[in-house]
Parts: sequence; C-alpha cells; structure tokens
Amino acid sequence: MGWVEARLVIPTHPDQYSPFKGKGQLQYITEKEYQAQLRALEVNLVKAFGGFTVTEGRGAWDSGTHVEFESVRVYTIAIDSTKADFHPYLLRQEVARRLGQRAVYLSVTKLEGQPIQ
Repeated sequence: MGWVEARLVIPTHPDQYSPFKGKGQLQYITEKEYQAQLRALEVNLVKAFGGFTVTEGRGAWDSGTHVEFESVRVYTIAIDSTKADFHPYLLRQEVARRLGQRAVYLSVTKLEGQPIQ
C-alpha cells in the first residue's frame, strides 16, 4: 500500500458523561489520568511510527439538548504501511478505549509519491 497519513481527532479533556471499563468495573477517568494516558499515547506513537504532529483545535457536537463545544487535539502520523503492522481502525478503537471516549475520529489518506528524506 505504501505511505498513508492517519489523523486522529481526540478531545483534549476527558468525556464527563461517558464511563469506561477499567480494572473490571465501570468508572470515570479523571483529568489527571486522562492527561497521563495522552502522554502515554504520544510516547507509543513515537515508538510505533517514529513521530507525529499534533495541532490544537475546537470541535462541537449536538448532545440532543444543547450544543457541546470542546477542545481537541489532531494527531497526524505518516506511516509506511509496507513496514508497519498497522490497522488504523484498531488504533482508533484502542485510543477510544484507553481514554474512555465515545468518539475518536480517524481519517486515513493514501499518500502519493516518495516521502521527502
């Protein structure tokens, strides 16, 4: 397949309304735990793919009763899919699980040509 660019859009802060499973029980992730998980995610992205770029952003969604606005982080990762054992949807699912998020957005774009060395 060659090179692909994966973008993960992740809320900057924990989802206050969505419990997640951890240690066999239902619990909410705290801000401190969430930030530690984000740092661990970043270390793992560097180890797995050699690096990433992160951009701060803002998102909104309709909760059914009002519009929720939130800060987001957009992680962009260039991946040589011929060398990496990579399935982008599994990455998204794992990030959502670890962060206790209902929605982690992912887009994957096939890159044309050779990367700049």
